[in-house]
Amino acid sequence: MTDSIAKRPDQGLEFTREHIDLIKKTIAPDLTDTELQLFLHVCRSTRLDPLMRQIYVVKRRSEGQERMTFQVGIDGSRLVADRTGFYAGSDDAIFTYAQTDTSEEHPLTATVTVWKLVGGFRCAFTATARWSQYYPGDRLGFMWRKMPHVMIAKCAEALSLRKAFPAELSNLYVKEEMDQAGIEIGDLPSGYVAPVESAGLMAPDPSPLPITEPPPPTDADYIPDVEVVEGRPEESPRTQETITGGQIRFVHVLKKSTFKADTKELTESLMDDYIKMTFRKDSLTKLTKAEARTLIDYMKERQ
Repeated sequence: MTDSIAKRPDQGLEFTREHIDLIKKTIAPDLTDTELQLFLHVCRSTRLDPLMRQIYVVKRRSEGQERMTFQVGIDGSRLVADRTGFYAGSDDAIFTYAQTDTSEEHPLTATVTVWKLVGGFRCAFTATARWSQYYPGDRLGFMWRKMPHVMIAKCAEALSLRKAFPAELSNLYVKEEMDQAGIEIGDLPSGYVAPVESAGLMAPDPSPLPITEPPPPTDADYIPDVEVVEGRPEESPRTQETITGGQIRFVHVLKKSTFKADTKELTESLMDDYIKMTFRKDSLTKLTKAEARTLIDYMKERQ
């Protein structure tokens, strides 16, 4: 496929049949035809390109129900705001800390001001994000512990951008806001737990294109029966059994794209740091099966 997605200011993106097939296979394999049509409509409305990872759809399980939302990077939100012609920049985040926290390990709050031209005047739209409401916990909080100021500042900026540009950014959330949400379904990135609504958007195309291709196979069977048995208790429950050989191989496949670094040694070091901080273990082979699944779930979220 050599043609690119055409951008027209008045109508947003135009998708060819090939583009839709590619999006179905690579970006949104778990969506039904109706959900895919809604996603494509939002892409057209916002003029964000899913093949460039400017926008993607997310499914999660929360309270026994599957819910989906649309997710963007913070740069995608800035791009939508800038295209209005009224975005006038933003200020650096301002942080507050607990009085007893002399190390400033992580901020209590981050406050960001976004500026917008209203009637020819530069007006401020300010929002505050609180650590207690966005930190996703130890299981998913590796990047939050590694870069706490960056993560909470993105949440505050996303809040401010939606306050300033509600018509353009309604129901669009950045990943950092959604890290605290429910259990992820499939291989899609983490996202918001609320049902999708179409506030500020037109209704989906009433004549959706038929998509008959079945979804690609999942990696549910990636764990073979080969196990690393050294040091395993003889009578331990199955969830406490040592990590399997298949899990180890799967971790090594994912680590390059999860812990991005310039060298193999630094990639290994970042992964070891995550294992030590999360599981209090000094090596991958000492994890249990359950801990390995947690690690793999985390790594899949970072893809």
